[in-house]
Amino acid sequence: MTPHEQMFRMPDDEEVIAFIAEFNDHSAEEWCRTLLQRLPVDPHGDRTFDDIYTAFAKHGDYLPLTVEECRREMRFWDELDKLRDPVAPGHGISFEASDRVKFVEYLIKVYETPDLDDGEIMFID
Repeated sequence: MTPHEQMFRMPDDEEVIAFIAEFNDHSAEEWCRTLLQRLPVDPHGDRTFDDIYTAFAKHGDYLPLTVEECRREMRFWDELDKLRDPVAPGHGISFEASDRVKFVEYLIKVYETPDLDDGEIMFID
């Protein structure tokens, strides 16, 4: 299992019960929060996409590298949101996780663009 697959997987039944009982962040969500917590925010609490992109792109082990991996991660965030909704309606994934969703949505668009040269997409080391 790749680091990306390990990070963005749904918990098993025992983990789900413990997670809902404690309502703790999933490790992927905690990772997003740690990664983005020092980025500047505007008066509305939003970060720029350039800052979000730069922060996530630096971590190649946790990048989805195909459209399928992107969609799997999107399903992960959707399922996590659905798990929380019955417990705390309207309090789904964190703002930092939402920023990750924006990043992955962007990657899907990039990966689905057929006319990009190999050198046009650069991830930061």
